[in-house]
Amino acid sequence: MKYAIVVFICERFKKEVEDAIKAESFRDVTVMGIPCISCLKSNNSALNSEEINIYYENKEPLLILTENCAEKIRNYIKNIDEENIVFISKYTDLFVPRSLVKHVSKGYSYLITSGELLYFLGGCISPKVNYKMLVEFIGHDFNKFLYLDTELLNSVNNNIQKLATLINTSYKVLPVGMGYLRVNLKLIISRFQHNIKKKNLVTKLNEMQQESANFQMTLDLINSLSQFNKESEVIDRIFSMFSMFFAPGNLSFISITNNKINKIHTFLKKNQVDKPNLMLFENDPTQEVTFKDDSLIVKISHNNNLLGYIHAENIEFPNYKERYLDTAMTVSKICGLSIFNARTYQKLQDSIDNLKRSNEDLEEFAHIISHDLKQPLTNILSEINLIEAFYEKNLDFNPIDLLKLAENSVFSMNDMINGLLNYSKIGRSKEPKKKINLMRTIKKILENLKSLIKSHKAIIKFEDLPNIFADETETIHLFQNLIENALKYRSQRPPIIKITSKREDHYWKFGVKDNGIGIDSKDFKKIFMIFRRVGDQKLYSGTGIGLSICRKIVERRGGQIWVESELGKGSTFYFTTPIFTEN
Repeated sequence: MKYAIVVFICERFKKEVEDAIKAESFRDVTVMGIPCISCLKSNNSALNSEEINIYYENKEPLLILTENCAEKIRNYIKNIDEENIVFISKYTDLFVPRSLVKHVSKGYSYLITSGELLYFLGGCISPKVNYKMLVEFIGHDFNKFLYLDTELLNSVNNNIQKLATLINTSYKVLPVGMGYLRVNLKLIISRFQHNIKKKNLVTKLNEMQQESANFQMTLDLINSLSQFNKESEVIDRIFSMFSMFFAPGNLSFISITNNKINKIHTFLKKNQVDKPNLMLFENDPTQEVTFKDDSLIVKISHNNNLLGYIHAENIEFPNYKERYLDTAMTVSKICGLSIFNARTYQKLQDSIDNLKRSNEDLEEFAHIISHDLKQPLTNILSEINLIEAFYEKNLDFNPIDLLKLAENSVFSMNDMINGLLNYSKIGRSKEPKKKINLMRTIKKILENLKSLIKSHKAIIKFEDLPNIFADETETIHLFQNLIENALKYRSQRPPIIKITSKREDHYWKFGVKDNGIGIDSKDFKKIFMIFRRVGDQKLYSGTGIGLSICRKIVERRGGQIWVESELGKGSTFYFTTPIFTEN
């Protein structure tokens, strides 16, 4: 591979260096003269650093300088590495061996080349120049010239004689030609080309090693994605990958379900994450990646099913976006598969959990049917046997009381069966979930319980209840059962019931507080079991199904229900429900 090189040399020697490079047939090598530092002192020239820096843009600069010139040139040329400078003691060392100069220059203390002579006579030195001015220009005293004839000028003697006359001194001509200069330049440029090639190969090798490391890291991350079953864990791993590739200030994953935003996960959040402009994708559904300024949006999908978007903002090195584009797109496919698998696993896990709960319910039903429902039947049978026995001995016996007991047992059994039917219907409703205004729902419940509330002179307090997204029928069952429970287990005081709500993370926490008789702490769990009643069962009627229905509704929604209470001081039933939206 050839590299374009621009050679910078003091412009006193530019013409000779240019001719020597042409003679050696170097390709992609140009020469630029740097104004002589001594001329800069005399304000006859100016070094245009902007022009020089533009000149070697996209080229490799090679500066051939003396130590004195290099020190001063650094102030004008930017970003020059030391490896781009070839240092020489004197410029004339390029033209003639120092041993030869030493042999022939006895008594001649200043060497001048044909190109330098042409430079002086071309106007750098005033036509009225004298010895003092030239000493100031050269930087030291001299008594004679040693003229190095490089065959650049046709009339050598006339030109050197002209300069000698101006400064009133003698000279000697040494015909050196261009051969030594050509050899030196060929050696310098060839070495420089070799160093450039070596440097670029090292850079390329480092880049390949970095790419290999990134590729291996990507493989490790991809392999690790297959080990996670939860979508949140997959998203955390995706964040790790995109953080490694792009070093963003903010990183978001917009989770999509059924083509609607389900949730926005954020990572490395600085102040506020702007909602991504998803309109960028709506014009072209096939577009996988979009760049805008210093932000990147990657579509995550699987089998043409949109699962979400990765939104990387404030990328630290936006110029590297294209470099990792292919990798990011490949990783996005793996991310899509991993998220799809995680969601499938979650659905399977939910089905298993539902099946487990259903089996537990079936076992509980079997226990209820075999024990609790037998009791009313046993009572009916006993009472019928008593009637038969009394009728056999005493035909005048009135069986009304026993028949009423039998009737009550039948009613009790009927209530139990109805309660079981209501319990079994929880979670099986085909009614779509919708946004519920709880303020209106509670008012509707209170209207249903109007006569009961009035008869007990109860006070129901509630305010600022939120809207929730749920099954409306089940929501009415839940709150109505809790309010009825508070009214049933009232104390001597008029019932005061307060309904509250509070947001905690991704849940709403509701409370139904009363000033009733309270509950013993040993019964806190028992009261939520089906047909498990506490307290005086003769004083308080019921089937023991209401709170178990509440528990089932809450747990089916992914929440929890519990009670806090002290005997004689009332109770507070708390339950949580996840914050869902229509999306």
